[in-house]
Amino acid sequence: MNDAVSWLMFSQVVGCLSLLPWLTALTVAFMGFDASAQSSMILPWAILVATCAYPLLIVGCYASAWILLRRGMKRRSLIVTSIPLFILTSVWLILVVTP
Repeated sequence: MNDAVSWLMFSQVVGCLSLLPWLTALTVAFMGFDASAQSSMILPWAILVATCAYPLLIVGCYASAWILLRRGMKRRSLIVTSIPLFILTSVWLILVVTP
C-alpha cells in the first residue's frame, strides 16, 4: 500500500470519528433557539447551518479525494482529504486552547 492511500485511510478514519462529537454539537446548536427573541437573530441560524454542513463537507472531500487519486492527481487528493482535518484542528484550537 502506498503512502497516499495510507494517508487517505488515516485521515478518513479520524474524520469519521469526529462525527461522534459532532452529534453533541448539533444538539447544542439547536439550543440557540430556546429563547424566543433569539429566533429572529442571524447568529443561531448561522451556527446551525455551519454545524449541519460539516458532515456534507466530510463526505464531499473524501469522495473527491478518492476520485482525484484514481485519476492520478495524488497531491490534490492529499490536499482535499486534509481539509476536514484542518477545520477540525482549527476549531479544536479555538475552543480548547484559547482561554
